[in-house]
Amino acid sequence: MKKVLLLLFLLFSPLFVFAAGDINISSIELDSKSLNVEEIEPASVDNNNLKLNIRFYDKDDFIKYKLVIKNISNEEVTLNKDDFLIESNYLESRIEGLDEGKVLNSNEEITILLVLTYKTEVDSTQFVNNTFVDNKTININFDAVNNTEPVKTNNEETTVTPVKFLVNNPPTSTGSITMVIVLFVISLISLILTIRYGIKAAKVLLLLLIPLMSIPIVVNAYLRIIIIIDIDIEIVRVPSAYNEIKELAKDESCIAKYDGEVTDEVGKTVSSSNVYFNKCADKRNFILGNVCWEMIRTTENKGVRMLYNGPAVDGKCESTRGKHIGVNSTSGGVVELSEEYLYGSYFTIDEENRKLVLHDTFKATWNDENYEELIGKFTCKTDGDTCDNVYNINDYASATTAYVSAHGVTDTRSGFIGGSPYNASSNSLAGAGYMFNKTDTYYTKTMTNTSYLYGSAFTYDSETNTYTLSGTTQVLSNWEEDYDKVRDTHYTCFKESGVCKNLYYIVFTTGKTTHVGGRKPNTAYVVKVKDGIDIKTYVDNLLHADDVNKYNSSIKNIIDNWYFNNYRDYTKYLDNSVYCNNRDILAYNPMEPDGGKTTENYEEGTSHNLYFGGNSNNTLICNNITDQFSTSNNKAKLTYPIALPTKSELEIMSAENTNLRVVGENYYTMTPNIYSLNPQNYLVFNINGGVWITDMDFQVAGVRPVVTLNSKAKVRNGNGTQEKPWIIK
Repeated sequence: MKKVLLLLFLLFSPLFVFAAGDINISSIELDSKSLNVEEIEPASVDNNNLKLNIRFYDKDDFIKYKLVIKNISNEEVTLNKDDFLIESNYLESRIEGLDEGKVLNSNEEITILLVLTYKTEVDSTQFVNNTFVDNKTININFDAVNNTEPVKTNNEETTVTPVKFLVNNPPTSTGSITMVIVLFVISLISLILTIRYGIKAAKVLLLLLIPLMSIPIVVNAYLRIIIIIDIDIEIVRVPSAYNEIKELAKDESCIAKYDGEVTDEVGKTVSSSNVYFNKCADKRNFILGNVCWEMIRTTENKGVRMLYNGPAVDGKCESTRGKHIGVNSTSGGVVELSEEYLYGSYFTIDEENRKLVLHDTFKATWNDENYEELIGKFTCKTDGDTCDNVYNINDYASATTAYVSAHGVTDTRSGFIGGSPYNASSNSLAGAGYMFNKTDTYYTKTMTNTSYLYGSAFTYDSETNTYTLSGTTQVLSNWEEDYDKVRDTHYTCFKESGVCKNLYYIVFTTGKTTHVGGRKPNTAYVVKVKDGIDIKTYVDNLLHADDVNKYNSSIKNIIDNWYFNNYRDYTKYLDNSVYCNNRDILAYNPMEPDGGKTTENYEEGTSHNLYFGGNSNNTLICNNITDQFSTSNNKAKLTYPIALPTKSELEIMSAENTNLRVVGENYYTMTPNIYSLNPQNYLVFNINGGVWITDMDFQVAGVRPVVTLNSKAKVRNGNGTQEKPWIIK
């Protein structure tokens, strides 16, 4: 009898049935990922069973999968983002491309994105051999019930509450059909009771069932969807490039800590706590993007500064790896640009045909109205885009001419990206800049035995534009004998009177003797004073005005062109560190109105050259904001995070072993040395070639730039040798 009562309970309880239907994940594929994330195996799906096998290295790295979901049932389905969330201690999951409450019609499909991010770092104690493994099987059950069409029994309506996926089902039963089913079950039970207990029990049952027949029977129709995610996660702990060097410093005496002050961040000079110089002969080699780099030092921001050392060959940085195609250059000069030519923003090398090809091109004619738009551009000096030599427009020379450097194709040593002058325009102090703005040149005046008044200072009336000599004054009337007596009195109107509209400052003088280097006899080389500005202010404006960094130097254009063509994809590994173009002045000498010497006579120990401070000592301090080149400095803004090494960096690195900076040819640093204020009017830079030598800015030397790995750049393998360089991925 107990069995009969149980059967009655089931009969009149709400009736649950599974409706026909299915939601199908028809495909999964990789959409995008952080560079360092790896798929150990490609993602796959089989009968709604997703299998993911992923390796993470860095916090906040992500991987994004594209899932195609199709409703192959006859019902409507409502999708919610939370249904797909994966619970993990380390991963964050989210859904993109799905509106909350999205209704998916029958036979409709939708593409959504499942994003997994390594969000919470694994505790160091959880790693075994630098690897943490997390394997999970996740069942996602989507139970859905009718939410708009009520189920009817006995012609009455009952509303049920949806769970997760919401499915609109048509009624699966009506009152008449239900009654037929119930009457059949009652008849069957009555027959069983009559046989076993007699007719009396059957009658009792019928009397109980008749009033219960009026109770509505609720039939809830469910659509069940199950997704299984098998996810295997590896989180690998790898050292940053900085930490690799710091660990190496514990065992290698050639990794030397630097204890001085350093300017590695714009506007911030601090006592060093994180700077190490690599003085090792072998463990100094990195590969990033199939390019070899040699470490110079670490930075205060825990980056690693590296010197270009040519393309990698078979994953190695061998010293004998030969030559590669690069740019060849000629020294700076002036060319005619009065005709209409095709100009380009950058060029590439056609290695097969050994030609240079302009890109982002436009036609223009050089003139006083548009020359600023053409400075920094490249041209073949034709109306075509392909040539043997391109001309890099460096500076204004006249309304029809420009200072340029010419570049062709060559097989260059692997330690360089090619050769270039530092600046094609070599006759201005402004050329000391990695970037520059206003340039100025000297004037020459043939001197006779005429009496002129000279003074050590002046006053200026801006309303009348009138200059008046002041301070110490003297009259010189016999130039052939007095040319070296200018001394303290560099200012002159070239008149016996000390009042004039045009005032000049004498920087170099010659007597009646014929001088070497084309210097004219009996000549004064002068700078014209403008707007009442004294000579020291004039010099400082050329070097450190707020807007001093407007145009690229020749060498910066070549470096930026190489980076644009070869290295933009690796910017994410690089820091916006400071690269110092130290234009501090150590000695003004002839630009010093109080005693500055104007001749080549060194008997009194006074030079006629201007000396820059960056050459005086080995320091990592960069005093002037306009000298602190960085992608984050609006007053000295780099286009890309790449520049040149400083003289100090290379000298400190190679103090015990000068071979560390040797490549076999000279290459430019970013450090100006002297400015020769004589008729040759040239700028001298420190150039490295095994010993420190000097060379003029308009002569061609090797281009060997530096970049700085950021603190997140990871070392995947290697030991820093040429055979097994550290690999950055």
